[in-house]
Formats: sequence, C-alpha cells, structure tokens
Amino acid sequence: MKKQIAKILSIALIMTLSVTSFAFAAVTLPSDVEKSNDKGLQQAVTGLIEAGAITGDTDGLFHPEQTLTRAQVCKMIVTLAEPIALNGTPTQPLKESFSDMAGSSWAAPYISYAADNGIALGYGDGKFKPTGNVTVAELVTFAVRACGYSDADLGGTWPQNYLKKAEEMKLFSEPADMAFVTETKTPAQMPEQMQKQQATKANAAMIIYNAMDKIKKDVAEDQPQGTDKDRLKDIPDTASMVYANASFSSDMTKYAGKDISKDAIVYTYAFKKDYAGDMKFSQKASDYRITTIDKYKLAKTQAWYNLENGKITEIVVPNDAGFTGYIYCVINATSARAVNAAGESVDVIDTFTAMKNIKWLGQKGLDKSAITAVGEGNVYELKAKDGVIINIAKTDAKLGKQFAELSGTSWATVLEKDGDTIKIKKSDLSEAWVILKSNTAIYNLDGSNKYETGRLSQIRKDTQVRLYDISDDKETSADIIVVK
Repeated sequence: MKKQIAKILSIALIMTLSVTSFAFAAVTLPSDVEKSNDKGLQQAVTGLIEAGAITGDTDGLFHPEQTLTRAQVCKMIVTLAEPIALNGTPTQPLKESFSDMAGSSWAAPYISYAADNGIALGYGDGKFKPTGNVTVAELVTFAVRACGYSDADLGGTWPQNYLKKAEEMKLFSEPADMAFVTETKTPAQMPEQMQKQQATKANAAMIIYNAMDKIKKDVAEDQPQGTDKDRLKDIPDTASMVYANASFSSDMTKYAGKDISKDAIVYTYAFKKDYAGDMKFSQKASDYRITTIDKYKLAKTQAWYNLENGKITEIVVPNDAGFTGYIYCVINATSARAVNAAGESVDVIDTFTAMKNIKWLGQKGLDKSAITAVGEGNVYELKAKDGVIINIAKTDAKLGKQFAELSGTSWATVLEKDGDTIKIKKSDLSEAWVILKSNTAIYNLDGSNKYETGRLSQIRKDTQVRLYDISDDKETSADIIVVK
C-alpha cells in the first residue's frame, strides 16, 4: 500500500534549469476511436495523444460525441502552447486567476495561462465558468488566439471574424469534423448557429490538431553575452529611455513594477558603476550586446528602458547584473567560446532553464570537474553571482540548503503511478513511493542524449526516471524529474 503523503505547493525561489529531448512511445488509440474507421479523427487523436494534450477517459474510451467544457479546451490548447504551464516550476508556482475555480482546481494553471496570454478570457466579473460547455465559436476563438491572433488583429464582429480566420487557416479542412457545415454555408456564414452549437470532443480534437503546428511554441535558442552571435549592427535608441534602480520580479515579467513585453529586447552595456541618471551612452554598436530576460530573476540593478503601451519593450542593463543564487539544471554542453565584458576568455554553460534554452557564462577559471556525461540524467546545482556561474556541484557536494536525489544514484524504474505519487524501484533495488509536486519540472532524455520539456503524462509503468528534491520545505517530494 502506498503511504499517504500530504500534497504541497512549492514556492521555492530557485531557478530550475534543464536541457531535454523526448521520443514518444507508440500511441494506443482509445478503442472507440480505433473502431470508428474515421481516419481524420484517428489522425487527430493520435497527434494530440503524442503531444500529451489528450488522453482517454477513465473507461479507456474517448467518447468523441460528448461535449466538453471551457476548462477542458484550455487544457488541450495550453498543453500544446506551453508545457511549463501544466505543472509550473519551482520558479513559477501555480496561481488562480478567477473566483469560480472551486471543483476545477486541476485546470487552474491552464486557465491562468490562457487568460494571461489572451487565449480564453473571463466574463469581466472575475469568473471564467470553467465547467460551462464550450461552443463551436468559443472553441475556434481559443484555437485562433493560441495561434497568435487577437481581436485587434482581426477587427470585425465576434465570432464571425474568428470563424473567417479559422477558414483561412484551414482549421475546418481535413481531418476537421465538418458535421456542423451545411452544403451551402460555411461556419463564418453561420455565426449565430456557431455561438449556440456545443462543440464535441471530435470537433475539438480535429480543429486543435489542425492548429497544432501554429499553437506550439518553439523553444528559442539563447546566445550568451560574449559570443559572436550577440553582436549588434545598430545601437539601441536610448534617447527616449527612462532610468531606474530597481529589481526584476521572481518570474522575470516585471522590472521597477512595470510589465515586460514578451518580445522585449534586452541589451547589456557597461557596468553598474557607470550607470546614473545623467550617463552618456556610446555610439558604437560593438559596445552593446544582446541577451535574454531569463537571466535576471530577482536581480536588483540600474537600467534604462523604453515603454510602449505601458510595457517595457527595450531595456539596457549593466554587464555585471544578473541572477544571484542557486540554479538546478541538467547541462547539455560546455564550451570555452566566449569573452566576458572584462575581455576574459570564459566557459559557456549550455542549459535548459525553466523550459528554455539558456546559456550562462562562467567565471574565469571555473572548475567544471563535477560535470559528467550528458546522457546520465544528472541534475546539477549551479551557484550564480550577478548572472555568472561561480560553482558547479552534484548532489554529493551540495552548496545550497536542499539538494537530494530520491531515486538513488542512478536511474530508477517506475513500478506504478497513483494520482500524484509514483512507486519506484531505486538503483539499490529498494522500493519507495515518491510524491510529485503540483509544480514538478519534468525533462526527457532520448537515445541521442538530447533533452526537452516533459509532461506528467509521459511518466508511466517501466519508465526510467531520476528524481530530485531541491526545496527546503521539510517534505520529501520530487521537484525535478529526468525521464529516459
């Protein structure tokens, strides 16, 4: 019998880093889809199962003709758009955006992400109606918005504008379910009917499958300061920038209390000692470099920034500013191909950071002896100071307060999964139940020793895993799981 373990929500202010890649096992279709002889539905369901967006019901069936809720559609779409939103990370704890989530707490991260990113909006009264049946018009709207379109982009009247865009994007083309299309009219010509008609699981699977490639967000490849790829051709427009001495938020979405645009450009220039409200900027492009916002968690620094529509779209920060603290990650590679702002040759530590590819510069002479082969699934503890890595350790030489491997010293085998816990056979052949936190970060390692973002749905019987506890919360539970 498994032990009853209290489920907790980690709010550790720790950066979880990892580099990962996953090869899906063969998909077993729900029997009612397999027996339907509907090739379009089979293709859509196969693709969405592989992507982790859907599973069968508890009875093993898909029930394609059943209606589905607003929460269920959010889960399908957000799982494709941003796998991190499934569980959060120790850096980004889950939160609820609406007051009517009672009984739908499982959907909180999906709905919060959908609302924050303009995919599925609430009703203006603090409510989302997660259990309300979704209509065809709403389903299409959510899918089109997830592809990057907004009300402002489309103009016109809802839902006709979204239905028309969906037709242009061929979301109603094969293998989409055309049961609600008449011989003479398309969905865009029947906006009122589409507002009333409840969408089925088949509708959702096929339309979202057709939008899947556009919904999926590519993980951007980060280039660190000091490489030949971070150089600028033109200098940033500093004439209209505002000076501040403030901190970045823990999720790196705000600086000095101002929202940072998702597309914000981050420049590095000079050093903290050079910054002041009356400082003069160089007119040489070679004095500036470009980096990403992902390296500035809780960093307190001077900066100059431009605002557009109330959001920071450009920001210039000192070369010696950045995250200070412990970083828990898997390391993809290291190379000595960078020059820091002081002109020193230093190592680049190539990681997958909070579901993103992020490369960090090491200090001059950084000891890398703790790093072993990539394919072993090791999670490392990096210590950073002002965005520079100054120490690297494994679990047997921890620097921070808590860093323990729960699976032994190598891969463990999953024996069974029960809700939010899994039973494993550890590397020493002992067995143990381990809780998976609501914001467990999951990374997958494939046969070519590459990593990418993983999902809880990919952890199943006989899966090989390594589990790590990095939260100083007095509970033994997995914050990070590496899956092979």
